[in-house]
Amino acid sequence: MTIARMCTKDGIPFSVFCTSQDLRRSIVALKYNEVLPTSANGIKNTVLYVAREIENDQIKEVYKLKSECVKFSAEFDEWSSRRNRRYMNIYMFSSGKKVWNLGLVPIRNSLTEEAVLETVTTKLSQYSLSLSKDIVSVVTDGPTVMQKFGRLCPSHHQLCLAHGIQFGVVDVLYRGRRDKTPTEERVEREPESSDEDSMVIN
Repeated sequence: MTIARMCTKDGIPFSVFCTSQDLRRSIVALKYNEVLPTSANGIKNTVLYVAREIENDQIKEVYKLKSECVKFSAEFDEWSSRRNRRYMNIYMFSSGKKVWNLGLVPIRNSLTEEAVLETVTTKLSQYSLSLSKDIVSVVTDGPTVMQKFGRLCPSHHQLCLAHGIQFGVVDVLYRGRRDKTPTEERVEREPESSDEDSMVIN
């Protein structure tokens, strides 16, 4: 759990756990119960193992609430990594104000309304949930694809007003912003290397 938390919350790359002797000694001093992997791949597998344990605990918790006839709502949005890889980030809520992050789902093809519906339906099915029977309402931002998804969605669909307000504020504040310099454009085109994409669980 310590290694997984340091990778995900602090952003420490997997390779650092293999190259930094001080970091390895510090983890051993914390009475780490298992042999600390010596490769970046081993560290990655450790993080993914913890992620799967957390997901299994969430599935059991949601299943228990479902058996008690608790209903849920969902929220999701598209997210792009620094490597310009696209994902769907899905959250779920219960009436008891409990929040579950269902994780990032890779978007491999064009994002149509049918693809959005299939992606969300597949992810919810991992929790034995139905979009038509267990999800009361779905909240999304307001691009055209999400509006079209709302017409296909079997549960109530609500567009997020905060997104519209944010776009309005950005438009007013940054409308006259100066053009980027060539250096700034080059930095944006050259994303940093990261382990973030390799930790996504389907």
